[in-house]
Amino acid sequence: MAGNLLYIPYTIFIILAVILISFILASKAGNRAAKHFFMAAVPVVVLIQFYYWNLDFNDWVKSYLFSSSEFVCGYADELEELPIPLPERTVLKGREDFCSPFYITYTDFYDFMSFYAEKLKEMKRNGDVKSYQFMERGSEHLSKGYAVILNSGSSLEIVMRNSEDPGKRLLSIDYEPVH
Repeated sequence: MAGNLLYIPYTIFIILAVILISFILASKAGNRAAKHFFMAAVPVVVLIQFYYWNLDFNDWVKSYLFSSSEFVCGYADELEELPIPLPERTVLKGREDFCSPFYITYTDFYDFMSFYAEKLKEMKRNGDVKSYQFMERGSEHLSKGYAVILNSGSSLEIVMRNSEDPGKRLLSIDYEPVH
């Protein structure tokens, strides 16, 4: 199912536009031009509609073309100036204007762990974070990640969990400010 109800009128509009352009081409340039346009337009329209209506395909395409590169939170002053890098092929699943901690990634656990081991080591060396440590939670969905203590004493948990989809994993970044 689609993630947005506006896809319904969008789909209707696109189909009507293709039919209308085909009729205009048929009347102006002949049936052959309309036939060629229709043969080229239908697969493109189907692919675009598949992108919008199939959320798994949408995530897969976004992971290559529009992946998120860093987690930035404008609502927390200390996180506004401290972008948290994200692994390749990571897609935001929440709202961009709300410090959403929910992502889907196509990175495996080994690459995730080595990516953050390197990045957090670099951030600690630069004085951006106070400390970090590996953590693992045993649950229905195995989760591994890092607990990070920022210089202010606030904490971040960067955790990856298994998903029901074989190649896809869930990534969350939870921020706990100092009280």
